[in-house]
Amino acid sequence: MKKAILLLTVLTINVLTSYSQRFDYDKSSTVFFGLNMGSTWQTTDVVNQTRIPGGAGFIFGKTIGRDYGRLVSFDLRFRYLGGNWYGQDSDTTSAIGQNIALNTVYGSTGYAVQNFRTTNHSLSLELAMHANRFRERTGLDPYIFVGIGGNARYTEGNLFNEDGGIYDYGANPTSTFSVSGYDTPLDVNESSTHNPDGTFHSYWAPSLGVGLGYYFGNRFSIGLEHKTTFAMDNYFDGTVANQNGEISEQNDLFHYTSVYARWYLRRGNTNTSTVAPVKNPNVYTGTTNNLTQKPVVAFTNPNTTPRVVNSPTFILRADVLHVSTAQNMTFRQEGVINHNFTFNPLTTKFQSTVQLNPGQNIFRLIGTNQYGSDEATVVIIYERENVPPNNPPTVTITNPAVSPHTTNNDTYTVQSTIVNVSDKNQVVVIVNNINFPNFIYSQLSTTQASVSVPLNLINGVNTILITATNSSGQDNDQATLIKRQEIIAQPPIVNFFNPSQQSITVNSPNFNLIGQVLHVNSKNNVAFFQNGNINQNFTFNAVNKDFTSQVILVPGQNIFQLIGSNSDGTDQKTVTINYNLPSPKPPIVTITNPAIQPHTTNNNTYNLAASILNVSNANQINMIVNGVNFTNFSFNPNTSVLNALISLQEGTNSVKITGTNSDGTDSKQTTIIYKKPEIILPPVVEYINPATNPFQTNTASHGIIAAVFNVTSSNQINVNLNGQTITNFTFNPATHIVTFTAALVAGTNTVTITGTNASGIASESQTIIYVDPSTQLPPVVTYEDPTVNPSTVFTPSYAVTAKIKHVSGPQNILLTINGAQTANFLYTASSELMTFTTSLLEGANIIEITATNNYGQDVESTTIIYRKPNVLLPPVVTITNPFSEPHTASQQTVSINATVLNVSTVQEIDVNINGISTSNFTFNNSTKQVLLNMSLVQGNNTIKITGTNTSGTDSDSRIIIYNPKAPIEPPFVTFINPTTPGTEVALPTFQMIAQVVNVEEKAGISVNINGQLISPALYSFNPVNKEVVLNTNLNVGNNTFYVQGTNAAGIHNASTNVIYRQPVASCDMPEISFIAPSNSPITVEQDFFDVHALVHNVASASQIVLKVNGYVIGNFMYSSASHELVRKVDLAEGNNIIEIEATNDCGKSEVNTLIVYHSAEAPCETPYITVIKPESNAIVIQDQTVIILAAVSNVVNSNQVLVKVNGVPVSFSYDAATNMIETTIALNYGGNNITIDVINECGTDQVLVSVIREECTQPTISISHNGILVGGAVQSDQLVISGSITSNNSIGFLHNGVAKNFIYNSQTESFSATVTLVEGVNDFTVNASNDCGDGSQNFMVSYQPPVVVSPPTVNITDPLSNPFETSVANITVTAITTNTAHSSEVAVTVNNTNLNFNFDPSTGMVSFNVSLINGNNTVVVTVSNANGTASDNIIIICTKPPVTNPPVVEITTPSVSPISVAEGNYEFVGNVKNLEHVGQLQIYLNGQSFANVNATMNNGVVNFTVPVAINSVHPSFELIAIGTNSAGSDQDNAIITLDVVEEETPEPNCWPRVGASFSNNHQSVTANSSMDLSNVVLQFSDGTTQKFEGLSGLSQTFSGTGANAKKCITGIWIKSGCNQSGDGPGYGEWVPNTSYDGTCESTPCTPPTISIMSGNSVTDSNYTLQATVNNATANHITITVNGAPINANFDAANNLLSANVMLNEGSNQILISAIECETASESFVVNYTIPCNPIAYSMVYPAQTNLTSADAVISSLNLTANNVISSGVSVTVNGSNIPFVLNGTSLSVSSINLVNGANTVQVTLRNNCSNETITYNITYAAPVGPCGPRINPGNAEWQFCLVTPSGTYNRNDLASNPSFTYSGPASSVYFLPIAGGGDVILNGNPYAVQNGAYYLFEGNINITVSSNQPGALGHWTLCIETNQAPTFGKGNNRPQSPCEVGKSLQNDGGKGPGTEGGNRGTGVSQPSKKPATEPIKPQGTSSTVRPTNTTRPSNTAKPTTTTRPTGGVSTPVKQVEKVDTNATKEKVSQPIERPVGGTRRN
Repeated sequence: MKKAILLLTVLTINVLTSYSQRFDYDKSSTVFFGLNMGSTWQTTDVVNQTRIPGGAGFIFGKTIGRDYGRLVSFDLRFRYLGGNWYGQDSDTTSAIGQNIALNTVYGSTGYAVQNFRTTNHSLSLELAMHANRFRERTGLDPYIFVGIGGNARYTEGNLFNEDGGIYDYGANPTSTFSVSGYDTPLDVNESSTHNPDGTFHSYWAPSLGVGLGYYFGNRFSIGLEHKTTFAMDNYFDGTVANQNGEISEQNDLFHYTSVYARWYLRRGNTNTSTVAPVKNPNVYTGTTNNLTQKPVVAFTNPNTTPRVVNSPTFILRADVLHVSTAQNMTFRQEGVINHNFTFNPLTTKFQSTVQLNPGQNIFRLIGTNQYGSDEATVVIIYERENVPPNNPPTVTITNPAVSPHTTNNDTYTVQSTIVNVSDKNQVVVIVNNINFPNFIYSQLSTTQASVSVPLNLINGVNTILITATNSSGQDNDQATLIKRQEIIAQPPIVNFFNPSQQSITVNSPNFNLIGQVLHVNSKNNVAFFQNGNINQNFTFNAVNKDFTSQVILVPGQNIFQLIGSNSDGTDQKTVTINYNLPSPKPPIVTITNPAIQPHTTNNNTYNLAASILNVSNANQINMIVNGVNFTNFSFNPNTSVLNALISLQEGTNSVKITGTNSDGTDSKQTTIIYKKPEIILPPVVEYINPATNPFQTNTASHGIIAAVFNVTSSNQINVNLNGQTITNFTFNPATHIVTFTAALVAGTNTVTITGTNASGIASESQTIIYVDPSTQLPPVVTYEDPTVNPSTVFTPSYAVTAKIKHVSGPQNILLTINGAQTANFLYTASSELMTFTTSLLEGANIIEITATNNYGQDVESTTIIYRKPNVLLPPVVTITNPFSEPHTASQQTVSINATVLNVSTVQEIDVNINGISTSNFTFNNSTKQVLLNMSLVQGNNTIKITGTNTSGTDSDSRIIIYNPKAPIEPPFVTFINPTTPGTEVALPTFQMIAQVVNVEEKAGISVNINGQLISPALYSFNPVNKEVVLNTNLNVGNNTFYVQGTNAAGIHNASTNVIYRQPVASCDMPEISFIAPSNSPITVEQDFFDVHALVHNVASASQIVLKVNGYVIGNFMYSSASHELVRKVDLAEGNNIIEIEATNDCGKSEVNTLIVYHSAEAPCETPYITVIKPESNAIVIQDQTVIILAAVSNVVNSNQVLVKVNGVPVSFSYDAATNMIETTIALNYGGNNITIDVINECGTDQVLVSVIREECTQPTISISHNGILVGGAVQSDQLVISGSITSNNSIGFLHNGVAKNFIYNSQTESFSATVTLVEGVNDFTVNASNDCGDGSQNFMVSYQPPVVVSPPTVNITDPLSNPFETSVANITVTAITTNTAHSSEVAVTVNNTNLNFNFDPSTGMVSFNVSLINGNNTVVVTVSNANGTASDNIIIICTKPPVTNPPVVEITTPSVSPISVAEGNYEFVGNVKNLEHVGQLQIYLNGQSFANVNATMNNGVVNFTVPVAINSVHPSFELIAIGTNSAGSDQDNAIITLDVVEEETPEPNCWPRVGASFSNNHQSVTANSSMDLSNVVLQFSDGTTQKFEGLSGLSQTFSGTGANAKKCITGIWIKSGCNQSGDGPGYGEWVPNTSYDGTCESTPCTPPTISIMSGNSVTDSNYTLQATVNNATANHITITVNGAPINANFDAANNLLSANVMLNEGSNQILISAIECETASESFVVNYTIPCNPIAYSMVYPAQTNLTSADAVISSLNLTANNVISSGVSVTVNGSNIPFVLNGTSLSVSSINLVNGANTVQVTLRNNCSNETITYNITYAAPVGPCGPRINPGNAEWQFCLVTPSGTYNRNDLASNPSFTYSGPASSVYFLPIAGGGDVILNGNPYAVQNGAYYLFEGNINITVSSNQPGALGHWTLCIETNQAPTFGKGNNRPQSPCEVGKSLQNDGGKGPGTEGGNRGTGVSQPSKKPATEPIKPQGTSSTVRPTNTTRPSNTAKPTTTTRPTGGVSTPVKQVEKVDTNATKEKVSQPIERPVGGTRRN
């Protein structure tokens, strides 16, 4: 069996090999899993029994080392295997003594048959090795594997039969085993057996195996596998002896042979931006040398050349090695490239199906890679078989006419003609190597056809091959279409790559310039200049746009300019190459990073960079860091750049770099200061009083005490009481204590204190409940859940919530449930909520809550009825929401709530919406509630909910009428709590409150916390205040809240975050202090130092690190008792940083000190200066000041440094630690020479910095455009904007608010831009800015494209065919026109006669009704406009059907009826006229249909005979003949009776035999007699008679004449022979008319009647005419419309006449006629009016008509207007018409300019039947500009000076108090205005001030100073009214400030006496500082110390001045009006002190 399975598997895999799939490792991962099942067998002492299946398992693993071309790969896999192994000997054995279990049972008999069943489970780890390369080539996967695993087995024997006894082996040596008899545990080792309870024996066992698989793709394989496991003992079968009693020396083996299926997981997508190197899948050798091999090409079919074939089709195959893609291959047939091939780089297989030409065909295949190419050629000779001569096909592609053909279109139709084909199947179309069956084939003749190929082109080359084949051969034609992508116009972009910098210096005269010019086509678009002269010596690659030029440099400066130009613009770049002639060059060292020194950093490493010129390698560079040689740097000799990553020591780090070459040495030094980043802890807020939260008090105010840590000032603290910010709190930075008194309101008061620093925000809230003793209320108990009483529930427990007011805690609450008291509830005083969950008894449960306080008691109870669901009761369905029936809704979605009792699953509920069942609902089995959101359609909606159980069915339904509201606003979400994102809390519980407006229901809200959607049951939504409230527990750290609102108008969401910080326990950080050295830095002259420090809060020396210059020093002494650290350290020359770090559980502390070691014999070094700022020693700026920053070396103090400005010494600051000097210099206009001198005992150094200060000017803009205006607008959409912009740093160009590209030449200051205009108004803004201000120019251009009137077109669309044949006399013709605006441009003729028509200008449709003549009818439709004429015609051939007359039936024999005939054969004879065939004749004989009719047809007349035999058996026959055709029917009948001959009395021979035959209409009679007639008398129906005499003959016919004409004959007297009757004179024998029925005269005629049913006034040209016509047949009815007959349908059954009529506009005359025995006609008029629909509109934006705008221009106004055209629209603004755009139904108005105040925008819409006016009332509140000049306070006190009666204020008053205000009189004011301010009012007129000039106003001045005036934009504004012109000026010409009286303007450097570093003059004495008792400044100046009760509030009124005597000196007292919250005012007097002997300053 195993061999059969193996053989079958091998054969199957061999068969499948030819279909194997190849591998793409990029699409599958290396992780796999597999399933297996198979046979178990073993090699043991007991004979094996194979079982299939016996086991099964799975594997899971990973492939290692798999890659293209690898020889082997490995799998590491985990396997589980479980199965049963069976064995049974073939005979009994007596050697059972070694088998304990067997011997126990069969020891008495002495023999037995050994058998077993072993159940084994294994978990193993296996390593498999695969033939990887073989698998890739064939798909076959041979492999071997080894493993080790843990096993557990249980071995049992079948020792007892089914009766429980032992087997009778004597009677049957092999016995018969029961299947389930394996129940006896066998041996597990030599001393014991398995435990009988089934305990498994566990053991480790190795295994090995082999497998063979086959892959059906990248990821799936099946195969066969065998595994052998070594049991490691001999008891796998429960015995050690075999059947012969021999004890085996070998351990047992057990085997498992299986089939498996294995899957590799799909490789997932990655987001990494790294692109892995592409491997060449063709390389299979595994060696890197093959990766560089040239291609190898070899044909495999044919494998010999030439090859002779007899078929025109051949499959070429080849192997192409070392080629990665088909793009690297070229395939030619007869020298022509053939793209019809496939190439698989994984298999290296090339294949192409080629069509051979008769004779020799040469094929050439070329493969190319980066290392070379290879090619192969093969010849195939096609010899045709003997084919009878015929014509082969010929294929000619006619469109495109040339190939290749280039097009920009996405679609293209290829046309071709083919000769000698007769069927589409003979044609094959190949498009881009893919069969294209969807071509259009048309057979033009028997031998010629046309083929159309409609294509959707791909970008690039599209190849179309059309091949035709017949029995004589084959032909093809090919066309190439190149789809060229639309080129997006782009201006050129020019870049230089070499040099990469704008200016470089080189030492060689030859230089290779490299650049790139994008978006140009050729060298002709590139211009290259060298030093202003054009240089043609360059190359330009038009493909990659690279520019190169080998230039020869001239000594000195070489300027190269590269310019690119195209139709879209120009770009240029300029580089400068300085060519220095080679000369001796010493090194030049420049430290580029850091750029300034000293440089301070917070990182402990620094990436230093330096430029070292004129050195060639790193050996010429020496680098010293902190006195230590540093070699770990890199130097690039090509760029001359040195880079080094330096580890910094804390404090100062000195780096010196020296470069050396044969020409000299250069050194540069820099200083890097490393400051460890200061760790700022976030704020912490803690309340001290009150200490509990919430806190309840009976007093109306409470002192709040709180601690706010990790803040330094009160500016970092915010105090909020009940939502109002409190400013009157105090904060002690030393104790961190905040105190204030809170004025409480009755009820809950919330105090929130927030601390803020750079690390975060902390906020804590305290609730204070103020219970007013005078208004104390008794308790109030309210149940919040359940809300109804009683309430019924269906779950055995319930969560109850109640609100209890006016109690202090749970001690005031008593809860009883069903009479039993319980305290198992929770009460929260802050929320006043009481909650508990109770279990319920079946039936009613009474819950009672009693609340008590000192003022009363409240008791409330509620009843909860618990009902167990009764499954036996039928369902009860109740829709609870909506309740009303019907319910009207304005929202498209409505929430449906219902209860469905007595059901338990959702399957028992059916919800039906508008007749359709839905499962989109939820059912809560506990509450029995059904919930769903129902989407409504406009109008009526029906919902029906049905519940069904075994007891019955119930349902409830609602009708919901959806009437949508007017457009609603979209939702908007804001957060109420937290008020700001990042709020920090210290408690885990938090209540989020958000407001979601424009949402009506909770269903429109979703809430997320930390990305998790929150159940709506956990939060509440108040539809009144729109608040969403969620109580939740926070995670430690950040918690993100996300709230989203949704309604029909849209979606809005918002998010915020709350940070929960757990309180941190206090912890003591290590503390470190140096004892020696005691100062830092210190300088020593010995190379060692004894360091002595104290380190607290550490336990041992292991927690301390000592470093010297960054190196850790060990073996120091530390005493944990005294906390002292002592260590002698060695010092290096120069700076030495000593660092001590200490670490404990609370953190790490670090300190350092600097010891400078200078040896006593150190050489003397001269000082030198390095200027850091400015970066150049000669600069030109526009600033008022310049900062000078320089590093000085080898100086000790500032006395060795001197700084001068224009020869005058100035002050500076000197940092002895960093050796840095800094000063700010006030500049004069023009040149400023700044010198720095340093001196020491060894020498001097000096540097000069030249600074030229220029006048600062704002940018100026002058822009125009080239547009030509026509009627106020341009007609070209391309606009060129150009102009100039001067003095700019930044330029912006906006088109309709969107930034656009432009070209700016900074040298010529020219600006240009080309833009594409949009239709309508185009708004342009050009902005420019520099340091001196901004400039802007705005203009608008209207673009209206010229109206291009295209020639008209017309196409008759119905009838579609031409000519058109019809049998209908009237037909409707329609045509479609384009470019036709009015019916006057249309003409219709029929047979050269003009015809009325209908024309719809909106669709261009022409329609008309044509009355056709028989034969050809020529219809012509002609359209014309100003640009041309077009016409279309059609020939309608009308073949009118012949008029069909109704049948006429006549029975000719018998001629009269009834008639008596003699016995014998008789034949009825008759005919029917106007029949088409004999089948239209029906014969009835004696009431039965009679088929035995002899009928013939001749010329439309059917003649028939009916033979009968009349006798006594059949004494009478009645025959009815009926003829029927399309026009009607007719019938005739005849009766014959048997003439009974009675025996008569013999008469005289003169007595004749007479008879009469009457006509059917009774108006004639034929008299017959056996004798000559004598006379006859006719009797008529009116009783009169007429006698005819003188007769002769035997027969004659008579009828009434004269007055008796057409009278009915009732009988006749016949006189013949001698007969007589005696009835009258000479009357003969009476013969009565027995068939006369009493109807006299002729059959009465009922005239036709016509009744019109259709209306006579319509608005649709397609009119349906309906009328009833009685008493008429179809062919006798005619209809004419406007005189022309039309076809109609007539339903004879209902007498209904109908016709489709095409009406003309206006009156239409319709005539209906019916012609029968009389003619009836009915004429009426139908008026057709072209319909007019009234105007309908809706406002889009703005959505309301009353609005306020803060902008002077409304950007757009939009309406949707139906049934209106442009001529019916007008828009006015304040009565003036403005332009608008009407596009379809969209009406838009752009850029509406408003005037200040009220504006009226009126939109009027008119059409023929309605008039609508929409009026918008728009109020524009123009922004209030500054009321006066705008200023900055400046830097010096004097720069702002205001002298008032109450004091003098200067710059410091403004700078120190941002809220400073003053309003009142002044005697003088001095200021420097800035841009953006207003005018001064001088003598009632505006007076403009100049920016940058100082102004001094004196005299009578009324002034208001404020920073919050309208238009101030954060600056100070001075609103000034004065009567005296000012003095003003700039620089030294400025007026003197009143705050610098007596000071010289020539000696202060332009800064004045208050400026740092400025020289003070020697004028009038002025205090150098303010008095000790500072006068009170307006509005709370922060530096003023004053009593609390004199603090001026923010709403302080204007001060007034009074005088109060103090010690004999009159001191003004400023009275301030203070406004309290009760609107009462009190006067607060504040003393003001005046300095003695000078101007009063305040």
